[in-house]
Amino acid sequence: MLGDTISPNTAMALCNAQIPDIVVSGSSETAIFTIRKDGVEIHMQSRRDPLGEAERIASAWLEEDKPQAASCIVICGACGLYHINAVAKSLPPGVSLFIAEANPGILRKTLESCNLEALVKSGIKFTISTSNELRSIADDLRDFLAARYIEKTYIHVQPSIKRLMPEYSAELQKILEKTSDIYKTDLLTSIRTSGLNFNNFLKNLNSILRSPGIAELKGIFKGRCGLITGAGPSLTDSLDIIKEHRDKFILFACGTSLKTLLKAGISPDLAVSTDSDPKVFKQFETLDSGDLPLAASIFSTPALVEKHAESLFFFTTHTQKTQSDWLLKATKYNYGELNSSGTVAISAMDLASYCGCSEIILCGIDLSFTDNGTTHATDSIYDGQKENTSQLFHVKGKYGRQVLTNMQFAQYIEIMSDYIETKYSGSGIRIINMGEGGAYIGGTEEMNLEDFKAMMRARENITGRPHITRNFRDKCPRPANPEQTLQALDAEFLKIKKAAESISDALSRTLKYGSTPTLEKRIKTDEASLKSSPALPLCSGIILPALMQMEKDIAAYSGNTTKILEKSINLYEHIEDAAAIANRQLAAVRKI
Repeated sequence: MLGDTISPNTAMALCNAQIPDIVVSGSSETAIFTIRKDGVEIHMQSRRDPLGEAERIASAWLEEDKPQAASCIVICGACGLYHINAVAKSLPPGVSLFIAEANPGILRKTLESCNLEALVKSGIKFTISTSNELRSIADDLRDFLAARYIEKTYIHVQPSIKRLMPEYSAELQKILEKTSDIYKTDLLTSIRTSGLNFNNFLKNLNSILRSPGIAELKGIFKGRCGLITGAGPSLTDSLDIIKEHRDKFILFACGTSLKTLLKAGISPDLAVSTDSDPKVFKQFETLDSGDLPLAASIFSTPALVEKHAESLFFFTTHTQKTQSDWLLKATKYNYGELNSSGTVAISAMDLASYCGCSEIILCGIDLSFTDNGTTHATDSIYDGQKENTSQLFHVKGKYGRQVLTNMQFAQYIEIMSDYIETKYSGSGIRIINMGEGGAYIGGTEEMNLEDFKAMMRARENITGRPHITRNFRDKCPRPANPEQTLQALDAEFLKIKKAAESISDALSRTLKYGSTPTLEKRIKTDEASLKSSPALPLCSGIILPALMQMEKDIAAYSGNTTKILEKSINLYEHIEDAAAIANRQLAAVRKI
């Protein structure tokens, strides 16, 4: 009955669950769960009126949230299913339900004792997640939201769970709230940049199909020390030390720090760029950096890809998954994936650990400004720029100091702290935040410049440091038959365009003349043809906003066939336009 409503992690957790000391009384419809903890019995539901209690609580939740279509209600605590079933009865159309149970044993006992039939029959999109690791539940929530492009999430904790596990339930609620907030930021960024990413990907495709991925670099710096540079003001004070000990570590440079490093006579081993915005090219445009090995996103601005055409290693990202997934299927070649949430520093850290570094030192990743508002390091592309300090606010800095920052950087601090604490806690990889300037970043060790010098003096040079040279790159395997792949994709987009055009035309006729069996049959045939195209997901970059709006409109216009038809026509016109744009882009790419 559960089908796709549980993740593989949840299925494994249920199989290995240890059932706590639970007494279940009553039938499956009115089961009362009593849990013994520390010699005390805790009733998970009202013994006199469990249904009434659950409905009153659910009503209060929904009145507070007023959830709209294409949103999600998250309930922490599944025991007895009362609150879940009560919420499900009153959910508006198009609202999804995510059930998070922090105790696999309780969920297993619940599924054995209670009936999910009412929830399944409700037709609501829902999933159940459980694990002893809260991060695993958070990952399931992210996947659930991403699969449905859900922007708004409401999180509630079953009252009995608060009584049974007050600290643990508060921690679960906090991590789920943080996950949904970060996902929302990623989603809105994805929507904002989807059209640009779609165009960049197609323009870059010729180069992507003829270049290696960062997969070729996996583990090549095993056990080495990696140093990552950003262009925060503190980088200026670190340049002499970096140059003095250059042969003691592998240097990964975020794009904004490149000009500062090269001006100081410091050449990185690998530069990193993730952004699709054409403005990013300014970080590279005036630099003699064409031979510098560059790890670039498949969505990078085409001018950057062209400049580094002979020294590129591409990577995919966890955002815009449709293009990444299509690329893997089309080429049978795994380029390698990096996290791209928020700041490029996270991608650089991901790359350093991907390459095998056992120590990762952050330098110039300040995410803050100096007391006079200086924003970036000397000689960077933003050299001399200052923020108005009256519009900044203080956050915790390194060594307990206070530093100035803005809302964007404050969000990056939170995202980076969560990323480091989640990924590297217990991993054996040291994350060191070097220098005295900059914001405090959770999960890092703090190290001043004198201690860094002492650390480096104790290290031997990396003899024959494995530079990522053009010769190394030329030995890398590339995806086979790039021209054949481009031709096949061109044909698929043409197929999508024709099918979407046909459906749009048929829907318009239906709207004008009313439904007929012939038109309905034609629409179903054309839809089957469109959905069978492996290239259809690539169009999501342009149609994503239209798809999200359509889901909201269908719920809002429930029962109004005319309005829903109009919205459907608009969606298929978007698909047709996306496919037409793709065909034009591919025609230009194939001439290169």
